[in-house]
Amino acid sequence: MIETDCSTQDFDFYGVTVRVVSDNLEIQNRFREDFDFFANRHQKTHEEPHHKPTIEISIFQKQEAAPVVRPFLFHRQISSHKKKKVSGWGRKRLCEYDKDHWLYSRNAFGEPRRATVVGLRLETLYEMAFLFLLSAVGEELEKKGLVRLHAAGFLWEGKSYALLMPSRGGKSSLSLALLQHGALIYSDEIVLTDGEKIYPFPLRLAIHEPVGRALGLESKNLRCFQREGASPKYVLPLLTHQIAPIQDLDFFWAGTDLNEFIESGGEIHSKFFVIQNILIGWGLPQMMEYMLRLNSLRGLFKILLKRMAVLRSLSRHGIWKALGQRRREPSKGFLTDSLKQLVRQTLSDTESVKEMHSAENTHR
Repeated sequence: MIETDCSTQDFDFYGVTVRVVSDNLEIQNRFREDFDFFANRHQKTHEEPHHKPTIEISIFQKQEAAPVVRPFLFHRQISSHKKKKVSGWGRKRLCEYDKDHWLYSRNAFGEPRRATVVGLRLETLYEMAFLFLLSAVGEELEKKGLVRLHAAGFLWEGKSYALLMPSRGGKSSLSLALLQHGALIYSDEIVLTDGEKIYPFPLRLAIHEPVGRALGLESKNLRCFQREGASPKYVLPLLTHQIAPIQDLDFFWAGTDLNEFIESGGEIHSKFFVIQNILIGWGLPQMMEYMLRLNSLRGLFKILLKRMAVLRSLSRHGIWKALGQRRREPSKGFLTDSLKQLVRQTLSDTESVKEMHSAENTHR
């Protein structure tokens, strides 16, 4: 559904093509800023401007009644999370944030997966479309064997790292500190891997304003982005020369936060945490953002098999202990002195911010 006075732009996520259509120029600018790496990939890999995309998202800032979606059997509502109501188990799905904001997706056989996003508030509109894009693209990539991990990925002193941590574990703060010291970034949030190689999936660094200030980040010229129910973050675009290239994954670690990363010396203590994140994709835009549809159980089973293959591949390289440098090199190279020093400095800076805010809240 393309209306008049709408702009269009295309993105290529490693062969999964996405077309975004919107009547709001600010939304298009945000997509271009957040997914610039994949917009550039599309320009390089697609000479035909009118090709058929894998996914098409249409975003309209207006008030309009949501379409009616028949419930599956006796159920009208299959999920409720952060004020969202999801209806429809099959190829049609309606997600209602509130009476003025909804997302309607269709997945007809042989056609692009299409979604229409309608609402009045720009921030809510962009959040809905942003999460749908990540979920839909993630589903297609995982069918191809490129599995997403909720991790920070970076290239430091010629070696590639993936640090799998939950939200608020310090992924973005460390990524910013690394960037300021000459490292290249794969992503501060979503790392792509086939179990052997690591692929760049750069969106943008999203930094809490006080943390960014402590790390020397000027926020006055940066866009503020706030997900519903979360504190605001400042968005720092990643430039082309700051993005790491595809290469073998040298080091993998999983844990709760940067403190554990330092204290463990790179050893992974919790098998359950690794399995939970790699097999289930914990922390990724997924079930609650509409990716897992019960009409595509075959596709979901295929994704599970791909994730199991990645887990086995990482296991062959010593996932349950300190992963040394791949290709049988000694494990002592995992946590270098320079990386350890940088992580400790990042922890010190962020702790100072927490203490400062605690003191400010006490005086209020």
